[in-house]
Amino acid sequence: MNVELDDNKTFQVKSAITVNNLSSDIWNELVFYFIPNAFTKENKPERMTSASTFSITRVAINGEYTPFDLKNDILLLKPVNGMNAGAEAKVEIEYSMTIPEKGARLSESNGNFYLAQWYPMLAEYKNGWEKEDFSLTGESYHTDYSDFTVHYQVPQGYSVFSSAEQDAKEGTNNGTVSMKHIKEFYMAIVQNMMVKSTGLMVSPSE
Repeated sequence: MNVELDDNKTFQVKSAITVNNLSSDIWNELVFYFIPNAFTKENKPERMTSASTFSITRVAINGEYTPFDLKNDILLLKPVNGMNAGAEAKVEIEYSMTIPEKGARLSESNGNFYLAQWYPMLAEYKNGWEKEDFSLTGESYHTDYSDFTVHYQVPQGYSVFSSAEQDAKEGTNNGTVSMKHIKEFYMAIVQNMMVKSTGLMVSPSE
C-alpha cells in the first residue's frame, strides 16, 4: 500500500492486494470490508458527532477497470470472468479519505491520526463470504492473515508508529514498513515527540 497524508488532513491511498482463491469454488464476486465508509455523514452511528469523507477513485482487477458497489462498510467487486479455484488476482483500489475526530479506532485526536481498519480488508471465505454488518461496539469483521508492506509520506513534524516489526526512527516522515502474517495493520501518525529525562514520551508543547 501507498499512503500519503497532506496538510489538509486528507489521506490518499493506493492499495494493491494479491487475492488467492484457496477454496474449491468459483468466485463470481469479491467481498471486502471497507470500514472508513461506515463513518461518513450518511452512514455513521448517531452517537458519533464527527464524520469521515470517503471517495474511491479507481478499482482494477489484473489491470482492468472493474465496476464496484459500495454500501456502508461493504465493497463488492465482480471479476469479469470470475476466479476459478486456485486462481490468483491482483486487486488495485485507490481512494481518498478524511477520518472523524474522536472516532472509534479510526480517529483523529488533537492533531494525531490513528488508523485502524483503514484499508480494504478481504472477507474470509468459508463455503461463502463471511461478512457481518458493521458494529461500533465489537469485532464485526472476519479476515484471514496477510502480509503487509506500506509506503508512507506524511507532513514534516510527524512520525509514524505501526504494527511493523520495526518502525523508522522518530521524526522520519516517509518510509516503508512491513509485517508478515497478521490479521490487521495498524498505524499511528503523531506529532513528533521528545523524550524527557524521565523517559516519558511527551509532546513538544508540554
